[in-house]
Amino acid sequence: KAEITLKGDNIAASKLSMGHYCRIGIYVNDELVSDELLNEREKAITIFESNTEKAVTVKILKLSEAAESTVGIKKIKVNAKGFIKPTAPKAHRIEFIGDSITCGYGVDDKDVNSQFSTATEDATKAYSYKTAKALAADYSMVSISGYGIISGHTDNGEIDDNRLMPKYYDKMGASYGHFNNTINVGTLDWDFTGFIPELIVINLGTNDASYCGNDKVRQEQYTTGYITFLRQIREKNPDRKSVV
Repeated sequence: KAEITLKGDNIAASKLSMGHYCRIGIYVNDELVSDELLNEREKAITIFESNTEKAVTVKILKLSEAAESTVGIKKIKVNAKGFIKPTAPKAHRIEFIGDSITCGYGVDDKDVNSQFSTATEDATKAYSYKTAKALAADYSMVSISGYGIISGHTDNGEIDDNRLMPKYYDKMGASYGHFNNTINVGTLDWDFTGFIPELIVINLGTNDASYCGNDKVRQEQYTTGYITFLRQIREKNPDRKSVV
């Protein structure tokens, strides 16, 4: 038997957070066995249980993006012969930098006019995860819905310089969720030595386009901002390839 206890942040604790709860996928031997929305402070989930001895590989994925809510692992409890051990790393590593397209925003929603909900967001159905899986590569996703390089998505043509990817690229993420008003991924530095990608894929600009439009001056600002961001990425990842 294997059981995991997940710990939710302030979003999970709020009954007013419908549409923003963490969506968690648990896989056993690459088969989805649990699809959960974390709507409480702590939740114990039985991952695997059998009357006969079996060797299994367990994978726990956060299917929704960090911006809406975050989650921690409080405890892993197993009744097993021998020890649990981490899966060996794959031969290749890719980093994806993007927005809602990379997050899998709305992929499970049948209504194209629906508002954002983590319940219909699934990163495993986005191009990023599918690419990594097809290439048998480990991956890192740095993606936040609505974010851009010089402006986040805007409906009125005014610049939104609060939702910018360069501000958070060197952090663990950006999120409205926090733990006990003290731990927030947006304040924690990302360790660039912990995951060293061979390839970095950048898919940004969709949200900037809502601000830039056909304005030549704004388009030039975007070009300058893109170059600056590329330099930031290369500084943190020397000798890596970047793909637009």
